[in-house]
Amino acid sequence: MSFIESMFKNSRALSPVFGTFISIIIILILAALFAAVVIPGFDGYSGGPCPTANLDIFFVNESTVEFRHMGGDFLEFDSGSLGVFLYVNGKSYSLDASSLGDLDVGGSKLLNLNEVGLPPMEFGSRDKVIIKVVDRNFGTLVSYQDLDVPVHVTISP
Repeated sequence: MSFIESMFKNSRALSPVFGTFISIIIILILAALFAAVVIPGFDGYSGGPCPTANLDIFFVNESTVEFRHMGGDFLEFDSGSLGVFLYVNGKSYSLDASSLGDLDVGGSKLLNLNEVGLPPMEFGSRDKVIIKVVDRNFGTLVSYQDLDVPVHVTISP
């Protein structure tokens, strides 16, 4: 019997080692999946569920937008968990909306676009303007509003 024949003939000794190794890997993967799904806070986030809200957002004048809470969850704009984004003709701008503070159902707050960190810009009624409110913890959309723009808006911080 040659060396090669003897090497392949006695290969049963490695089979239990590989079987045990694969079983341990499968158990560790299943344990990690179970922990990520079942144990709260295991994923690094220990807060509550993502808020949902019905917001009516519209221009009050050339540089002020009103956020009117029509229904849903209590919103905390000053906590940092909510992000407000302005889209003008497809370009995105992050707004500092902490001045909105807390907003409950039936409440409304004004946001001056000259004081939220926007660069100088101008847009009008023909431009597409959108405001999105996003939960930063989950990356989910809380509110989306296409805005009817007054004749001309000038942002000058």
